[in-house]
Amino acid sequence: MALVYLLSAPVFGDSDEPLIANEVTVNLKNPSYKNGILFTSDGGVIQNEEIRIQARSIQYTRTGHVHTIEATGDLLIQYKKRVFVGSEFLYDFNEKRGVIYDGKTAIANLYIGSEKIELNPDGSFDASDAFLTTCENKDSSWDLRSGSINVTKEGLVETKNTTFRLYKVPVFWLPSFKMNVNKFPEPIFNYDFKWDSGMGPRASVRYQFYSWRDFAMYGRLEYRWGVGWGGAFETEYFPSSHKTRFVTRSYLAKDRLEPAPNPQRRYRLIGDFQHQSENDRSFALLTWDKYSDVRMQSDFKTRDFEVNTAKKTLLYLRHRDDSYITSLKVRPRANGFESIKQDLPTGFLGIPPI
Repeated sequence: MALVYLLSAPVFGDSDEPLIANEVTVNLKNPSYKNGILFTSDGGVIQNEEIRIQARSIQYTRTGHVHTIEATGDLLIQYKKRVFVGSEFLYDFNEKRGVIYDGKTAIANLYIGSEKIELNPDGSFDASDAFLTTCENKDSSWDLRSGSINVTKEGLVETKNTTFRLYKVPVFWLPSFKMNVNKFPEPIFNYDFKWDSGMGPRASVRYQFYSWRDFAMYGRLEYRWGVGWGGAFETEYFPSSHKTRFVTRSYLAKDRLEPAPNPQRRYRLIGDFQHQSENDRSFALLTWDKYSDVRMQSDFKTRDFEVNTAKKTLLYLRHRDDSYITSLKVRPRANGFESIKQDLPTGFLGIPPI
């Protein structure tokens, strides 16, 4: 019965009217038909609610239990809100699976390319012998080469057997790598070069080596000509299900303080935890800023490193009920050289009059 629809005269002429057969729209220019196969080398579009295929050469087969398409040349595929390009595409409408050869796509600020990309019915896709980068140029300054990359429909990216390359030179290897590009859209690799007055040049690298669901981890390495090496370990937790945020920054360096002649071990530990219950009755706040010397805050002044602008070490708990209000506040002196004195723990309980 499908062949009867495919043989409709307006479809095969020069008319621009599309053909609709079982929810698949076929719009080909100057097509030919033989044995249940529509073919054109002059371009066309085939689409349904889930996929849209545009190409120069298209072979569309619909006969018996076979319902497939083969497309090459000027290839553009829109599949479940994602856009792909490639050299060749094979797709089975019955199984809702396809293969893109020499394919490429973009997710958030990432570009993924592979010799073979397999589209899955749930909207996810798998790429073998693939690369991942944020560089738009064909010859990227850095990339991740991976034996396989899996991208879920939610935007979770997982790679295996991954090599980090800088200007196509392998730098280090990871057995696996995970990231959530929708939750943590920052570039996974950042580098910076500045000139600090009195300390000379400063080079820094920040790398997102893990992110999954609502949690991410970063590594940071820095070198300043006037003082020496430093590094940081950073975490971020931003769950979508409830009102919580948790961020930590832990910096360690072995450099020298002017006018001290020898390097010293210096550190700074920062954290910020906030949580509010779904009914807005309970609230918890915990912040800390512990550092080795009084000049640590000014020596390491990177904008994306600060999470607690007040630079306080504080614990504050509050709960509100229909019959009472209670709170607890604790502010110790985390750094012995601070001029402020610590506050004694303070509790509060309020009961409205009856």
